[in-house]
Amino acid sequence: YQRRVRGLQSKPFLMRKNYLVLLVVLLSWSHSVIGLSLDAFYPFGPSEQDRTLVSNDDSSVSVKLPETFPYFGILYNEIFVNNNGLLSFESATSQYSSESFPLRNRQLIAGLWLDIDTRRSIPSNDTIKPNYVYYGIEDYFHLWNNRTTSVRRDKAREDVKRFYPQEVDFYPTMVIVATWNQVGLYSADNTNLSTFQIVLATDGDRSFCILNYNNTSGGSKELGQAGFNNKDGLTYVNLPYSRTRNTTLYPFLSNVNEPGVFAFRIDANVTAAGCGQGGSSTGLRPNRAYNYAGGVLRLYGPCFDD
Repeated sequence: YQRRVRGLQSKPFLMRKNYLVLLVVLLSWSHSVIGLSLDAFYPFGPSEQDRTLVSNDDSSVSVKLPETFPYFGILYNEIFVNNNGLLSFESATSQYSSESFPLRNRQLIAGLWLDIDTRRSIPSNDTIKPNYVYYGIEDYFHLWNNRTTSVRRDKAREDVKRFYPQEVDFYPTMVIVATWNQVGLYSADNTNLSTFQIVLATDGDRSFCILNYNNTSGGSKELGQAGFNNKDGLTYVNLPYSRTRNTTLYPFLSNVNEPGVFAFRIDANVTAAGCGQGGSSTGLRPNRAYNYAGGVLRLYGPCFDD
């Protein structure tokens, strides 16, 4: 990963050896090969009461959040789902041509920022329609009034525990799931479809992002941008191969040893998941309270490989 913090470049995160071998093999594969199975995605679509963006070229939708979401040290109660493959805070992003991070005055989470165009219908008998952008939010209120269980919140909790072993007490109170399902490119080009998902989970204090990639064929036609951008214009994290044609490899790469899956903690700064990759730190939980008397303090710290 390329990561810069306040203008200084830190040492790149190291991929494990099996990733490097996998990359060598994949370089000769077709751009259209499917990676992470949709069964491994967070459930999405009508069955999850998700909403869809109106078929469009560059539009966005504003979504009021039932509770605040921490991102780069700021608490947000509104998020924008943008047709072009990214989520944003503070303002919508209709710009169709991606730019390299860092960018000033923009709070962005890019799954794969491309000039996505969903205006052309793709015939299908599936309940989950191709060339649609789905989005949904689950919190305690939604759970109590509509369901007896929440598969997506349970999955978020288990994923965070697996990817961040020190976060054993993480119970998400809100999960945001946005899925770009077999989306095409401008102008109504459905020959290079992409399917990917951004999952945000928070307990009001900690927040995490999981990126799932099934197919990123659109990256073979455009220079896509993926990663996290802080509005200070200095702090950001790029996924590998951002702004190159090799974003088509995302379904086969990972920072958690699960091809097609990337995980990051994003509440204060952005740290990658996994032992030895900046995903572990030392601290106390809870990290803010009026009075610790009578409460429980949990000490957590880095994990180590044998």
